[in-house]
Amino acid sequence: SSRLFDELEKRYENSSNLKLEALVSYVDQNFTNYDINADTIASSLGISSRSVYKSVKEGLDCTLSEYIDMLRMKKASDMLLNTQLNINNISEMCGYSSTNTFYRAFKKHFVVTPSQYRSISK
Repeated sequence: SSRLFDELEKRYENSSNLKLEALVSYVDQNFTNYDINADTIASSLGISSRSVYKSVKEGLDCTLSEYIDMLRMKKASDMLLNTQLNINNISEMCGYSSTNTFYRAFKKHFVVTPSQYRSISK
């Protein structure tokens, strides 16, 4: 019976890993949609919102919004350094519905404004 338990445990680990992989893949491809959230992810993947939150927290050791913000900040940083696009365009392309929200998130993450970041990094 302990072999059966080991087998069931392995299946559970594999299914939760697959769920996390599918979730991460979905978020990685859709984080630029300003309306991405646990509900939209859950309905796309056919799982519950609670399951989305739990999988991200357990698998990535951060919250869903922290993970999405991290992806958005990385993209914003890359775009500020490697393009001449204006900050409003970058904000939209990174999934922010408001430039003010983008500025606040960017400054919280990098401690400087997007404009300062761009000029310091040149």
